[in-house]
Amino acid sequence: MAKFELDIEIDHWIDGAAHFRQKWADLAVTDIDKAMQTAFRIADQRVHVITGYLKSTGRYETNVVDDGEIEGRLIYEADYAIYEFGRGGEHDAMTPAVMEISDQFLVAMIDAAEATVRTWR
Repeated sequence: MAKFELDIEIDHWIDGAAHFRQKWADLAVTDIDKAMQTAFRIADQRVHVITGYLKSTGRYETNVVDDGEIEGRLIYEADYAIYEFGRGGEHDAMTPAVMEISDQFLVAMIDAAEATVRTWR
């Protein structure tokens, strides 16, 4: 007689899956923050400077919020920032910055997912 037995501790995997999002965010936030910092540096280099006010209102934020969601923001608080960037072309500092680091975001998300699954073992 040949016999094959498989004993799976499913509780550990279910528990891991239930906490996947938060663990993923904890692992991904550092790399995503680095990507946001790069995006901000690129955007800030592209901002047109006449008075310097628009550039002086720029900053970025990266936060982990409820349920493991990561928020990243490029912010220019000058009232006219949306109009300047909305002109497009060389006036748009935001879109090229985000496009430039899109691969960096993707790698950070995949690496964090793989690292999260490795913690279940």
